[in-house]
Amino acid sequence: MGAPGFADDPPQALLARTLHIARLLLAEQPVQVDSMIAGSTVDLPGDPATDRFVMAVVSGASTSYWVAEHGTVTTRHELPDWAEEADVHVLALLDVQGVALEQLKDTASRLRDRGPELYEGLRVRETVDAAEQYYGLSDSSALHGIFQPIQIPVGQLESLLASAEAARGWVESAMKEVRQEFTFWRLPFEPTFDALATLVLLLQVDDPRLAISAGVLRTVRPDLGPGDVHVLARDATKVREQIAAFPITLGQLGPPLAPGFYALELELSNSGGLEAARDAMRSLELTADRQLDSTRRQSSLERFYLGLADAALHYRAADAICAFLIDLYASTDADTGELRSRRVIYEERRVTIVGSFFHASGLGGKLDPTSMPSIGPWIDALSTLPAGQARALVHDHALQLVIPDFMRDLVLGSVWRLTGQAEAALAALERAYERLNTDRSLNAMLPWEPNFLVPLCRELAQVHESLGHDRLAATMRERATAELRGTR
Repeated sequence: MGAPGFADDPPQALLARTLHIARLLLAEQPVQVDSMIAGSTVDLPGDPATDRFVMAVVSGASTSYWVAEHGTVTTRHELPDWAEEADVHVLALLDVQGVALEQLKDTASRLRDRGPELYEGLRVRETVDAAEQYYGLSDSSALHGIFQPIQIPVGQLESLLASAEAARGWVESAMKEVRQEFTFWRLPFEPTFDALATLVLLLQVDDPRLAISAGVLRTVRPDLGPGDVHVLARDATKVREQIAAFPITLGQLGPPLAPGFYALELELSNSGGLEAARDAMRSLELTADRQLDSTRRQSSLERFYLGLADAALHYRAADAICAFLIDLYASTDADTGELRSRRVIYEERRVTIVGSFFHASGLGGKLDPTSMPSIGPWIDALSTLPAGQARALVHDHALQLVIPDFMRDLVLGSVWRLTGQAEAALAALERAYERLNTDRSLNAMLPWEPNFLVPLCRELAQVHESLGHDRLAATMRERATAELRGTR
């Protein structure tokens, strides 16, 4: 094979595959994952880059739509206004239902046998449990009922509500746990995004205690209307009385994961709930944009995916608040055009990220950038194409977040070497080397991550040799050997 040094350590490869499948399963609704697998094996009715078409994806009693327009493909639950039923192409998912979940369970089982220390250390059992739970509970209210990170131990409620500082401290702690548990694949996308949206909204006000009290009351007294909840929440004694009368089995209270509920509660108390909702939406969007920008330049492939997961979560949380505001203004004369445009942007970016997860899962028969044996043949295939076409394909994969920038340079450098463009190869490979070598101290490799410095140094050695740089070629070979020993 033309591209040297691409080989996998089996336990690490099993762990990577397990977690990449889990990431896809937990970042998207089960029916959508099934539809992505099915879609990778069917011919589309047009070119998504230039054509406009709709495919109905049918799974049991559920139907969603792939809508191609304006050069992008989005998933919707309703047929777009411009589409006619007679023109919709139907894709049934009977043959692929549950395939991804079974692949996850099988791969995790093999990992447990062949790499038990990795299986235990990364809490893979919890990841599989979360995916199974997500697939088994399609009802949103049931998912909200099992959500743990923002539940409040009853014994801590009084101290939590003792001061605005204590309440904000709890919100910040809960938000940190939500983000960490999701990005490390132990929570499903839904209802995690609602939890994040709720917590970020609460941080937009100086004193979130009244809103938290209202959330707790809504849990113990779901029969009360918003006005009654608001009145009771203002009286700490009445809040304690209601909680004492509620039969709490686990000794914990789970406030509702509904940002709209808190926005309206804050509005009732003249705390600017709707303004807080808009501020939270902008904060979530800004965090997602920054995360996405920094993730593209990430020198660790696995941290690249962690960053993408966090960005997707923030976009979806922003979308949840945006949807609430649109619904709220639906019966008024307010112009919701800007809000609707934002929802389209959030969804397009989320779909792009999920597409990256699909590539990494290896379920669609496409390039798997997490597997070195998958990248080698891709480099060989690219080297047979005209230079401009190869460059465009690699850059498109980077733009679509399938690969980070360092891998773009590694792949292009390898292609230029194979096609005799030594100077171009050296420039691209040195960019990748500088990024990986400089950032190593800041971004240590994760246990299951391929060490891309090994193939990169081997590529650089061959390029230096072709240019007559014998000493540099020897240095790169020595570095490749040292890196290989260090990852075993």
